[in-house]
Amino acid sequence: DHFPYVLGRIKQEVETKRYQKETEGIDIDVGGTRYRFPTDREQRNRLLIQSVTGEPVCWKIAGAWIDLSAEQLTTIVKQINAHVQKWLAWERTKIELIESCTTVEQVKQLKKKNENCTIQ
Repeated sequence: DHFPYVLGRIKQEVETKRYQKETEGIDIDVGGTRYRFPTDREQRNRLLIQSVTGEPVCWKIAGAWIDLSAEQLTTIVKQINAHVQKWLAWERTKIELIESCTTVEQVKQLKKKNENCTIQ
């Protein structure tokens, strides 16, 4: 029975897609200028650590230096967190749909109904 293998492969595809979306970055307005903030785990951790201090920081992004107040930094961290949570929720929903399938045919039907899911 290859059904468990098919489910495992499809769940891995969904996880890969979520990770790509989670870490592709997010555009955030800072003082009237839009910047593309990286959302990979290393950058998120750096921003989070800086925000904990409650102090303003000088940040380099896309070759530009920007001064961020503690409030701006907190807002950026919250927006990035919302972005990450959106994609984690997306993955969870897809995985729950996939796990509700009991046959390969159901998985194929799921693919037809939901083109945003990377089931192939």
